[in-house]
Amino acid sequence: MNQDWLRAGVLSGFVAWLTVFPLGGQVADMLWFMGPHAAALLVLAATLDHRGFSLARRIGVIGCVVIGTVFVPLADTAAPGLLVLLGLLSAPISIQMGVLLRAARSRTLTAALGLAGGNILAVLIAFSALGSELVYPLISLSLLLSLTLPGAGLRRTSGAIPVLRVFLPFVFAFQMVSGLMYGSLMPAYAVQAAWPSLELLAYVVGAIGAVWLFRSSRGLTLLIAVISALSGFALWLILAEPAGVYLAMMLMLVAAGVMDLFILALVVSLPGQIRAYGYGVGIMCAGIVAGRCLSLLLGDQAGIIGFSGLILLNIAVICLFLPWYVLSARKAADGQACIHDGATEPSDLLDPEIRSRLSDREQRVLELALRDMTYRQIGEAMDISESSVKTYMQRIFRKTGLVRKHQLDQLLVPRPADPD
Repeated sequence: MNQDWLRAGVLSGFVAWLTVFPLGGQVADMLWFMGPHAAALLVLAATLDHRGFSLARRIGVIGCVVIGTVFVPLADTAAPGLLVLLGLLSAPISIQMGVLLRAARSRTLTAALGLAGGNILAVLIAFSALGSELVYPLISLSLLLSLTLPGAGLRRTSGAIPVLRVFLPFVFAFQMVSGLMYGSLMPAYAVQAAWPSLELLAYVVGAIGAVWLFRSSRGLTLLIAVISALSGFALWLILAEPAGVYLAMMLMLVAAGVMDLFILALVVSLPGQIRAYGYGVGIMCAGIVAGRCLSLLLGDQAGIIGFSGLILLNIAVICLFLPWYVLSARKAADGQACIHDGATEPSDLLDPEIRSRLSDREQRVLELALRDMTYRQIGEAMDISESSVKTYMQRIFRKTGLVRKHQLDQLLVPRPADPD
């Protein structure tokens, strides 16, 4: 458990670096950083393997520390270019956060503590008397901690992709709403805020509260995020300033905390850390970029922006419902697949003596194999890699004495013939 606290601390340093430096620094437009960062995450997810990851993260850390040291003196002339470099160099560091969380014993809680700790640290820095010329180098040095802790064994498998296909359209649409918040709601809030950065504590409440939600129900977690965001944009439209802006900002940050925790907890639970984290967080960042671009097109018309946010949230719910409905229907259909003309599950027809030799996981793999599903289909149904399915099948063959898949029917208890 001590290692989990250390991992949460490392993640806190990275979150605080993001919040204080590239996303809250001297250049107002976050697109210089977020656009390249999203693109780099997606490219790494598609191309990087474990052999190149260690070198990539070391180059990333060193580059970010150097840029953090020279940023303030060069900010007047080279800030956009430096932020672009930071977006590219920090992508493997971001993936390293996923690797560290993957190795944690309590992944969801560790992720929540990291997100909350990073935002609390950002609030403390905002209220300190330290200037950017000191804060940026110091907080950039904290990234060195990401090289000190080992993570779980890296794999690039395809097991994560079917699950991500269900959630990523929703994540993209929802994060467009976050982009609208950063581009329009946050500047309006900053003008009226008595204590700037204190709103980050609402994010902390959302991230910590989402731990229980995620463990109870993924669907409930997403529902709370959507309701909170919907309420925020509705209040922004209904209430007069400053109350409407304040409440909208707090509710949107609660929603952002819930959603970020959901995405982190989801991607670190899937096989293939580089692919899962790269695609998941990359799409999340791409959604923010798209929302920020939309806010630039809409200008400072609060009514249109608020209405656009409500529309996007409805689109997000549709993006989630449709693939989830299709997936549920497909699983229901698979569950109704019959063997020997009946509605009996294959596992119920297994010889009890054979069943006693197999683990629950092996029985599930065998059940799906008896439905004539391919190894790839079994992997997608169980959210594991195809190679893992082959490993389970090898164990099944070894424990049952069989050597070929077509022999599996021998493990079933013969059904009595129907009477004429």
